[in-house]
Amino acid sequence: MIDPTNEGLFEQRFAALETARGWSPRVLSRLESAIRHGSDRDMFRINPLTFGTRFGIAEPEAIDLFVHSSAVGLFEMDWLLLPDVRLRRRKLWKSQGSGRQVLLSNVPLRLRIRPG
Repeated sequence: MIDPTNEGLFEQRFAALETARGWSPRVLSRLESAIRHGSDRDMFRINPLTFGTRFGIAEPEAIDLFVHSSAVGLFEMDWLLLPDVRLRRRKLWKSQGSGRQVLLSNVPLRLRIRPG
């Protein structure tokens, strides 16, 4: 849940997320609801892929949502580098215009809320 003293900061960062790209209908409202009503533990342990599956958001858009959320300061992203090479890795791509994409990473993600 958002501390009322941080409401202005949240609104500012969420507005930046809204303009980051064109989002599918209800994607942002689902994220906002999760942030406003989720416990601190839920937000600390949020997973983009699980979030996407739970709310019917396509995997690439769910990943994009959390990468952009991190970029505007709503979340802090941690990259967990695990020694088990048998783990399935997710590849994150960033569009570089003209249809060209650049590989950002291929490691599992964990995101957490950045303290106000």
